[in-house]
Amino acid sequence: MSQVTRLIGGAGTGKTHAILMAMNAARKELGLRPEEIGFSTFTRNGRQVMARRAAEAWGVDETLLTRHGHFRTTHSTALRQTGVSQDQLLTDDRESLEWLAERLGTSLGADGEDEESENPQPLGRESEMAVMSINLWHLSRNRLVPYPTVLDEALAQGVSVPDFETARATVEKYESAKRADDRLDYADLLGRFAGYSFHVDGHLAVAPQGDVPEDVRAMFLDEAQDASALVDAVCRRLANGPNADRVVIVGDNFQSIYGFGGGDAKHFMSWDASESVMPRSFRCPRPIMAFGEECLKQMHDGYWDRGILPAAHDGSIEQAGSAEDAIATFLDSQKTALVLARCSFTLPRYEKILSDRAIPYSRLDRPDAAARRGCLALWNMERDLTATQEEVAAAVEMLPVKISEVGNLLDKGAKAAWSRGDFAKFDLIRRGDLVQLGFTPAAIAMISQGEWAEAVTLKYRRLAGRWVESAKEYGPDLATTPRVQLSTIHAAKGDEAETVILSTESSRKVHLNTGRLPHIHDEECRVAYVAVTRARERLVIVEDGGPYRMALPLAF
Repeated sequence: MSQVTRLIGGAGTGKTHAILMAMNAARKELGLRPEEIGFSTFTRNGRQVMARRAAEAWGVDETLLTRHGHFRTTHSTALRQTGVSQDQLLTDDRESLEWLAERLGTSLGADGEDEESENPQPLGRESEMAVMSINLWHLSRNRLVPYPTVLDEALAQGVSVPDFETARATVEKYESAKRADDRLDYADLLGRFAGYSFHVDGHLAVAPQGDVPEDVRAMFLDEAQDASALVDAVCRRLANGPNADRVVIVGDNFQSIYGFGGGDAKHFMSWDASESVMPRSFRCPRPIMAFGEECLKQMHDGYWDRGILPAAHDGSIEQAGSAEDAIATFLDSQKTALVLARCSFTLPRYEKILSDRAIPYSRLDRPDAAARRGCLALWNMERDLTATQEEVAAAVEMLPVKISEVGNLLDKGAKAAWSRGDFAKFDLIRRGDLVQLGFTPAAIAMISQGEWAEAVTLKYRRLAGRWVESAKEYGPDLATTPRVQLSTIHAAKGDEAETVILSTESSRKVHLNTGRLPHIHDEECRVAYVAVTRARERLVIVEDGGPYRMALPLAF
């Protein structure tokens, strides 16, 4: 590893463009072919955006980069290099949860300590403790921290946790079941590639499995501020490939907000690298940028002024006394709006107001969002454009196996195969791939002729019809993502809108931990920074919190 650069990109500074420019420089200076460039990030959407931009710039097919090359997510890279079968992986799908419930001999559901839920789904005490034991085991391995330490930290944060012997027994039952059934989860997968084995009493360094891609000469690692210790170990192994001449690690330490999952910007900032800060935000105008910095200045530790200049256009910050007042501020606007909440229990209040006023909106975490992505996949297949594996999976969910006028649309067992994740290795999909993915020739002909909206199941037919009308009038992107979106702050990281409406309501648990735990306080400052810097023009701060509110700066 001869040259490592850390690129710090604050909110709206154009990281994707900067990465592409760095890739172009590497191609020119090192004489690289596209397939000699590696790109790794944590989400398929992030990988897809980068692959599309690079493929367009270089005049190549995206599949050269994603299927045959090395534009992949961190997890899919480990899967590919270790040779682990997708069938072995335990994920968060229904089959995996059913497997886990059966092996643990309990029922499973939402975690009763979810800080984003005001009234979480109740579980029996035994089931709740089983869920918590496994969740903290995942966290222990991702952080490379002993399991007892993670249990103690959770207890200090007011989480109801089992005693160590009960938790150990649950974890040992889980690990024994995985060994018996030849299953593994994502922490196991990353551990194999990074070179770790895991035990309740600690982790051990072992010989890593799988080779690092030998043909990669320039590696680009994005969103590195969200890496856990385990993911960071995977990234460092990729960066130390046998022929890696150039490595660029990209992120923003002040947008690290996934500490609850093990993410920690200290890993990003600890690389031995030359450093470059992107100089200007193209999203955030001066008042919004300044307010974001004020949020960060409230941190107990780690703040430093990066000197990022604001965007040149005008912007404003306003205050609203209620959700109704905030929504009224953009009723006649044709601009995009993003309603953000610290906790998910706040959002239904905004949904009701929007519905009462007949304002179209979408939520990132609702089933209709998946259906909209399914419509986008079918629309793209109709035009022989690419769709992601998740988008095509959503389309499969919408389609019946058979309709009387056409016959079978999906091969026998295709729906079950998609549900199991059998086709996860297909990152980007084109119409020519559909035959091997369980679609019949009749279905492909129907899709190519634009007749798919009438063929989806009755549950989705009305939505599909509206989606097609919107796509024809406003384009498929706007049809998939309506002008008004609702989201928690964490789910909206990476998104933006011309108007951001920020609810200040928080939960008792977040409020208490922010006041007594310095690292939680500092993460909440970063959460606030991420929230306010989603705004391109207007930030509307809503004082709608009950007894607990986000700790935002007083002046703006």
